[in-house]
Amino acid sequence: MVIMEYAPHGALLPFLRGKREIYDASWTKTTNDPEKVFTLVDLVMIGFQVSRGMAFLASKKVRNVHFDNEQALTNEQK
Repeated sequence: MVIMEYAPHGALLPFLRGKREIYDASWTKTTNDPEKVFTLVDLVMIGFQVSRGMAFLASKKVRNVHFDNEQALTNEQK
């Protein structure tokens, strides 16, 4: 049996590249609509979530010597 997470936005790298046009290099959000603004807060949250996921895998003794952004998936909640 294989259990996979549903990730409608696919891999992390294309998701981030798609946000280039709406990226705002500030810590404040002018709107809560994720389709209209993407800020430093969003980037920090993504980095935090990736590091939490990697810490979880390490705690379960899962070893992956080649982890890159193509292996990270994004869901509806970013």
